[in-house]
Amino acid sequence: MNPEEAAEFPRLYGPFGVDLFFVISGFVMVYSSERLFGRPGAPIKFFARRLARIVPLYWVATAVLVWFVVPYASTKAVLGSLFFAPHLPVEAPLLFVGWTLIFEMFFYAVFAIALFAKRRFVVVAGATVFLISFVLLGPAQAPTGLWSPPASSGIAYLADPIVFEFAFGMIIALAYRTGVRFPIWATIGSIAVACIWFAATIDSLPRPYSAGITAALIVAGMSLSSMPSPKNCIIRGMVFLGDMSYALYLTHLLSFSLVAWIVAKLAISPAGHAWTYFAATLATGLLIAAATYLMVEKPTTNFLKRWIERPRLPVAPAMPKYAALPQPAGNAGSL
Repeated sequence: MNPEEAAEFPRLYGPFGVDLFFVISGFVMVYSSERLFGRPGAPIKFFARRLARIVPLYWVATAVLVWFVVPYASTKAVLGSLFFAPHLPVEAPLLFVGWTLIFEMFFYAVFAIALFAKRRFVVVAGATVFLISFVLLGPAQAPTGLWSPPASSGIAYLADPIVFEFAFGMIIALAYRTGVRFPIWATIGSIAVACIWFAATIDSLPRPYSAGITAALIVAGMSLSSMPSPKNCIIRGMVFLGDMSYALYLTHLLSFSLVAWIVAKLAISPAGHAWTYFAATLATGLLIAAATYLMVEKPTTNFLKRWIERPRLPVAPAMPKYAALPQPAGNAGSL
């Protein structure tokens, strides 16, 4: 790969991370909600947890963008961005990656309602059937490019077939919870088939059936694998990267813009220093994401989760009303 190809690689294939993000999200919702199945108040508690996880940092990142990058943004655009409006108005969301969070919030709402069913299999089956029916029976979507967000607005926006990827993740999690495991050869084969499928279909099939199936095969191969776990230090590093992945997702475009602004101020040509520019961009993105996670996301999320989980004191019953209380005989006539 020459320097020019290295510089183009993130732009050409970076959006595939969205498909992985959606499949993993479907998997995590089933996996992490194990204790909620069958519990009273599960839908409300689940949705409150997801709001605490997603909303605060997204609002902070959007506020930073509006303050430093697009101070001329309209009030409608800002409000549409903050409250996950599906392209209403058309300039929302201002933080570009917010278009995926609109689908995330929609999926959370569907999953929360499905939790009324109480049993894991029924929840997954119900949410999956609803998502598929919503797309097939919903309004027609405007055509979009390979990696572009939906061009439609309103209900048609949410009916984009990309929501199938959440269903892929839920089905994989259901298989994991029922004890399905892949031998090593199946794990390697799943990832190899994913790469072949992606290369063969990227230009011929819609995104959910090309990148979506590819992401599902990768997630299935890794999550259902029976391969031995790596060493503890590697696990800790991978866990930390996973923990900060949301902060990285929200801040990476801001980080890249910062590096581009510094390079422009220094009058350095990125084309002549492609590998250095790529390394500086990657390092800056990781550092800003780690700092954001440790200083903003983690303390805020932990505080909100403690507030959500805190026990609620029962309401004291009202004192019964009596017409008259009997007076002791010895106090008759006393003042």
